[in-house]
Amino acid sequence: RGIVSNGPNAASWANHSYTLKIDSTNIVQSVLNDTTGPAVCNGLTVLTAGRYYCVGLTYNFVNNIVYLDGRPDNSTAYTTALTASVSATRIGSFRDGFFMLGRIGEVFVISLPLSSVEMRNIYLATKWRYQ
Repeated sequence: RGIVSNGPNAASWANHSYTLKIDSTNIVQSVLNDTTGPAVCNGLTVLTAGRYYCVGLTYNFVNNIVYLDGRPDNSTAYTTALTASVSATRIGSFRDGFFMLGRIGEVFVISLPLSSVEMRNIYLATKWRYQ
């Protein structure tokens, strides 16, 4: 169930830059892609249905980090440049479907790495939406 992704509408991960999604076990999953294949970072927290969350990912050229409610939920080392994709950015799906079954309140993509403090500040400034 895709939250936001960038890449072609194809069943393959090839040429995808990034995907932020909720997997089949209800955890947040970040997928970054380079020419060698996808690098996956699975969050550690199982999401509860019917509750709003602030989810995010950041990539600082060292780590792929999944955030949940302004705090890091897990990270994976990743130092390879992302695949450049000229494909459309999708909100609410990824690849060849996999639509979000729920509501997405707000999505933003920033083309620079954010620190943990910056991610926390985004959550604190908007947390009234998730409570």
